[in-house]
Amino acid sequence: ERHSWSDSEECVNVDSKQMSVGISLSSGEILRWRCHGHDLTSGDGGGPALNLFRACTDNDRGGSFGTSFASRWSKLGLGEMKLCDASVKYDEKVREAKEVEVTVRQTWKPAKEIGEEGEDLTSVNVTEVGGIHWFGREGNSDEEGIEEKEPEAEAFVDVPAKDVLIDVTIRYLVRSTRLQISFDVDLTSLRSVLSCQGKTSPSVPRLGIHMALPRSFNDICWYGRGPHECYPDRKESGLVRQWEAKVGDFPVKYVVPSESGGRADVRWAAISSDKVTLACFPADSDSFKLLNVSPYSDRDVHSSNHWSEIQPSSSTHLHLDHFHMGVGGDDSWSPCVHKEYLVGPGKYSFGYHLQPFLKAAQE
Repeated sequence: ERHSWSDSEECVNVDSKQMSVGISLSSGEILRWRCHGHDLTSGDGGGPALNLFRACTDNDRGGSFGTSFASRWSKLGLGEMKLCDASVKYDEKVREAKEVEVTVRQTWKPAKEIGEEGEDLTSVNVTEVGGIHWFGREGNSDEEGIEEKEPEAEAFVDVPAKDVLIDVTIRYLVRSTRLQISFDVDLTSLRSVLSCQGKTSPSVPRLGIHMALPRSFNDICWYGRGPHECYPDRKESGLVRQWEAKVGDFPVKYVVPSESGGRADVRWAAISSDKVTLACFPADSDSFKLLNVSPYSDRDVHSSNHWSEIQPSSSTHLHLDHFHMGVGGDDSWSPCVHKEYLVGPGKYSFGYHLQPFLKAAQE
């Protein structure tokens, strides 16, 4: 089946009999995605879009004097990255084709001005739970009770905000029945900022995509670990098989709202409304490192102290992570996630196959 496409001042529209996609010409983000006229995106974030942040856990806050993972992410403004440049390219000569490719190049920067003169880089708006220990003290390995710095950790450098940039290339391949998305992401400029003054290895919390689906998407089926919550460094009790659940059953309501409910090593996932099913597959690996769905947005969970403060959003939030940092737990007062479960600032390439279809066609 061939596509037809058109462009306007705002977006390029790619349409077939089964699926239609609208991609912003200013940002490269997906503004509209429908299957047989049924919306697959909502106004609460849309997507699929690159996502690097998670609602911080108690262990993420382990540390002192700005050394916790949470304080470093907050200092960088990782949860509120700003798009500062974008270009969108496609073949304007081909008005009808079996597949349409749109290439987007984006540059993102931190939401906060870091490393500017006079700023206290160890003072951030994050509640840390650590006492005075070696991560937060000046000293060297000759002092009794102070461990040596990680040998492979990068030395801390005060990097001006203008130099902390994330370059992203996105390729949308729109076919008649599915959307294929591939990402090339360069996080190397974050290394010095997240290195905790060279005392520990840097990491971002996650690397994947977030989608805000209409709230009617309430049923989730997946093949991977379950049935309960499990993360890359806490998953041995999770059995690999096909599972089903309601979206509202995924979040675990710990005393303090935080990242929760993820399922590790997921080969595929399918999330459904009463009309449409969206099937999701990894394109460049055998599984997603983590699947998560929730009626709550990460922003609301992260900014709240009690679950009673959080109301379900107007969307169902779907996360499909190529990598996800471990949750740690050797202790709760230092950034102690093991190195093999960190997501270091480097260069990454990954992709997704996303295929929506009417449930009637499934039956």
